[in-house]
Amino acid sequence: MKVLLSIAGALALQPHLAAACSDADRALAERAAALVRSAHQIVRYCAACGDAAPEAPDDIADVTVGECAVSVGGTPLDLAHSYIDISQRRFDNLLLLAGGTTDAAPGLRVQSETERGVLIVPDPTPVAPLRVVTAPPQLVVVPPEAATPWLAMLAGGGLATVSFGALVAILAVQRRRRHPLPKALALIDRRR
Repeated sequence: MKVLLSIAGALALQPHLAAACSDADRALAERAAALVRSAHQIVRYCAACGDAAPEAPDDIADVTVGECAVSVGGTPLDLAHSYIDISQRRFDNLLLLAGGTTDAAPGLRVQSETERGVLIVPDPTPVAPLRVVTAPPQLVVVPPEAATPWLAMLAGGGLATVSFGALVAILAVQRRRRHPLPKALALIDRRR
C-alpha cells in the first residue's frame, strides 16, 4: 500500500515538476543573478533546515543562470536561503530582493568581527525588493555628412583669381618703373 501511495504521489507531482519553471520564475532567476553579480559576498542560512548559524561569507565568482536556477561557482543557489551583502554590516535575502516571497529571515546582520571569525545573526528588519538597474546603452551621435560648400568654394576661387590678377598688375607696374623708357625715345624716327 505504501508503494502504491508513493507511486501515486510521484505521478501527481509530474505535471507540477514539468511546469515548475514559468516565465515569471525565469525573470526572477535573471533578476537574482543580476543582484548576485552586483554583490561581493554571499551567505547561506536555512533556519528551517536546522542550521544553527549562517555559514561563513563566500566571495562571489562565476554566476550562471540555468533554466530557472542561479549558480555561483557551479553550486546552485536556494534563493530563499541565500543572502547577499548590501553593506559591510548587512546581508539581505536574495529572493526578497529579487521580488519573490519567502518565510525565511529577511536579512542577516554582522554583529561582530574578530580574528577567529564573524558573528552573523538573523535580522527581522523587512527587506524591500530592489530594482535591478542596468547601464543604459551608450548613445553615439553621428553628425550628418556635410554638403559640399559649393558657394564657399566659388567665392574662394573667385577671390584667388582676383588676388592673382592684382598681383600680376602690381608686378607689371613695378617692372615698368624699373626699366623706364624715355618718352622722347618714342619721338625719334629710327627708319632713317
